[in-house]
Amino acid sequence: MYRVELQRKLTTKHVWAIAVGMVISGQYFGWNFGFQVAGVQGMFIAAGIVTLFYFCFMLSYAELATMIPKAGGPSAYAERALGRTGGFIAGISCLIEFVFAPPAIAVATGAYVHFLWPIIPSYIAAVTAFAGCLLINLSSTKDVARFEMIITVLALCGLIIFYAANLNPAIGWHHSITPTSSSLTHHWPAAIPFAIWLYLAIEGAVMTAEEVIKPERDLARGIILAIITLGICSALTLWFTATHCHDPRAAIDYPLTHTLTEYYGVHSWVVNSVGILGLFGLLASLNGIMIGYARQTYALSRARYLPAFLSRLTKNGSPIWALILPGMFGIICTASANLSNSLIILAAFGAVCMYCISLLSLFVLRIREPHAARPYKVFYPWLPGMGLLLGLLCVGCVFKYAIMPGEITLFKEPIHLISVLVIIVVGGALLQVMRRPTVSDL
Repeated sequence: MYRVELQRKLTTKHVWAIAVGMVISGQYFGWNFGFQVAGVQGMFIAAGIVTLFYFCFMLSYAELATMIPKAGGPSAYAERALGRTGGFIAGISCLIEFVFAPPAIAVATGAYVHFLWPIIPSYIAAVTAFAGCLLINLSSTKDVARFEMIITVLALCGLIIFYAANLNPAIGWHHSITPTSSSLTHHWPAAIPFAIWLYLAIEGAVMTAEEVIKPERDLARGIILAIITLGICSALTLWFTATHCHDPRAAIDYPLTHTLTEYYGVHSWVVNSVGILGLFGLLASLNGIMIGYARQTYALSRARYLPAFLSRLTKNGSPIWALILPGMFGIICTASANLSNSLIILAAFGAVCMYCISLLSLFVLRIREPHAARPYKVFYPWLPGMGLLLGLLCVGCVFKYAIMPGEITLFKEPIHLISVLVIIVVGGALLQVMRRPTVSDL
């Protein structure tokens, strides 16, 4: 029944679809909480900084991905550059991102479903969506990637309808993005965690490296096309929402449909179309990130960082236990967490920590292995250097403005986010001490 090797079946279009699909939900919700803490102008500043960071990071990441095409992704790069401890830290940071992001997306999915069909409770819709994507991921990798590509294209169609609907000259411009004395522009660092949500998890497509037919070519192409696609979408999404919504700072999980209802009405075909296609976007990210966390868990298990049974594969090539166990944790969070923005913050912090470790690994490998085969080379050292500086800025902003004051409510009990991170770090350290890894095969 069980196998230990992944199968190579994916091409550039699959990598692009998985990368964009993992992130496309970030266009439909999450980022709008940045308007609440920093105002329209502050959010634009934060989004600009984060977009520049991801551009530098993803081009650098493409070099690592083609040099070391392993399912472990960041943990594989960090282990080769920084040793097993570095690999473990990168892997755990990546798991924090990929395990906490799906519940946040599922919660937003429930909110969208309840908005479209009020008779359906949001928490039931959220849990159903999570469980459904979990079952889909138990299929073969190529089938999952094909499904991801279809729903990603549908989600992009939803964004196109949103942009076109906002071009209607009858819709007034309610806000100017010119800073005023009463704006919250100087609070832009507090919006960084939510600006990250526009691109969060795009790097997860790299974790399919062992399933790509020609990783030295298709990985870099797919990643670069994905960052261009998302950069354009992010600029248009922020612009139209900020300038056409009466209250862009409203704390809601469906900002795009909220913007359109003010002119078109709740029951118009435009609003319903964007809402329904937005559901495909949320499902695309939910499905795509599950692909990522399963491969990361699989790789950490294969390298003996985590229990060995997590690296077992079914006859379809799916890492069954690496899907199910994190998935069960995600379902619990989905059913009990009442604030998706807290889950967003945890996912963002894990992500930016992993990004910085990956960029540091690139510098170390350039110095230690200058003649190693690199099918794709980034403009070194300027782009990775700028990426590392911006990445450290993002780490500081997320920690100071989101982790330190933040809390999450589980089973009606508030828990400080810093406490959640401490538990994860201590648990990971104990696991490292108790287990003596002997095989390194990330």
